[in-house]
Amino acid sequence: MTARSVRACAARLGRAFLPILLVGLSACARPATILRVQAPTTPLTRQRLRHEVDPIPLSPPRQPDSEAATETSGTPGPVVYEHEELNKPYTPSWYGDSIRDAASDIAFETGVAVQVGPLVIGSVSLQGEAMPVGLVLDLITAAAGATYVRQAENVYLIAAINPNSPAFGAISETELVDLWYVGVTELRDLLPAHVMDYVQLSTTEPHALVVAPPDLKDAIIRVIRAVDQPQTQVVMRALVVELSEQAARELGFRWAMDSSRTAVPEGGRIPSGRLNGFNAAQALQDGSFTHDLGATFMGEFTHELQASLRSLVEDGSAQIRVDTRLIAQNGKTSDLNFRLQQFFRIETGTVAFPRIDLEKIESGVKLEATPQISETGYITVNLTTTVDDVVALAANGLPVVQTRNATSTVRVRDGDTIVIAGMVEERESQIEQRVPVPGHIPILGRLFTSSRTAVSKREVAIFITPEILPESGSSWEWEFASAE
Repeated sequence: MTARSVRACAARLGRAFLPILLVGLSACARPATILRVQAPTTPLTRQRLRHEVDPIPLSPPRQPDSEAATETSGTPGPVVYEHEELNKPYTPSWYGDSIRDAASDIAFETGVAVQVGPLVIGSVSLQGEAMPVGLVLDLITAAAGATYVRQAENVYLIAAINPNSPAFGAISETELVDLWYVGVTELRDLLPAHVMDYVQLSTTEPHALVVAPPDLKDAIIRVIRAVDQPQTQVVMRALVVELSEQAARELGFRWAMDSSRTAVPEGGRIPSGRLNGFNAAQALQDGSFTHDLGATFMGEFTHELQASLRSLVEDGSAQIRVDTRLIAQNGKTSDLNFRLQQFFRIETGTVAFPRIDLEKIESGVKLEATPQISETGYITVNLTTTVDDVVALAANGLPVVQTRNATSTVRVRDGDTIVIAGMVEERESQIEQRVPVPGHIPILGRLFTSSRTAVSKREVAIFITPEILPESGSSWEWEFASAE
């Protein structure tokens, strides 16, 4: 006679003989390890029990009465379920029985029909005193990765929390979540892989469809809401200026070409006319800044500097190539392109079969900036700058493009200015002077003509001032509009 048939006979003989039979079966049982679950001395609330069994909620809540008793009395009350059949007492006594056999035992002794869906596998070893049927189902489903739902009075279904299960639709709810701040691709990268089994993302609209059991669905939506938050924005003023050598001296930007050091002023600001206790122009001349990929320093973009730049622009010593503002989200890259596209005619092939193509040449300024805000309010900016200029024409008629690059990573305070310089362009030009009339006479005109080679140096300096944009944005918008 099997243990299952013995238990069935014991149930028919009456509960008076059940403890005696259980003692006998326990003595004859195989010496396998048995998980003994006894009724707690202090009754557990539904939430506390679920926390101890599995931190991820798997099944719908069914316990408003026990929580109310806890709030009013201050001590945990007995587990009370919403539906009366789940409060029926049941004494489990299983030793490696399958979940389907356990469900049959519950139905036979309590009259609560428990159906087990496909993909629900595993065995149960549970022994204890009388406890509610709902608590027994909680313990079984939590260990099996399943949940249960009420289909009708005294009828319940245990189904695997698996989208591939045929019974998954019976235990699941569907909710459409709108995404306001993050994109679909970013959300897919952030959500754990096992969560994506219950989330469908639209390829064209900012929506996420969550299909899961109620508690799991609510947990996933809370994660999505935590991710879908507005990011702090940074507004960056970008000023690209081309300076003559004399203009760079007047501004104090004379970069040493043989230096690899970087000077950062104390406190991160450049006092008016002085740097680290030295004259600014002298400090720069002595090689205080790097040259490899452009010199970088931090400081306050003072009104004096703006006035000096304005004066140099008016007399032609400086030319502003770019003066604009960029807005980038925290951790996102913002691009700025001021590019000139020129098309040149290229003739190839033979004399009999010539071929003419158009070649596109781009020149101008390209800036990429990625700000990262720290908890202390400092801003780390990754900067990549490219300046292209057409300096001459080759023999084939195509332009010769000179490219200057600068890459820097700088940490500044909110409102400080980053300066990238050291991108120097040297141009040579032939200057010919002739005496009027005699200088144009063939052969003899050479006696009245002189020529010399002029070398000019021009430097590109880039000023970038990042500022954290307030969430309201109203004051900044007014200031931005008035600055225009």
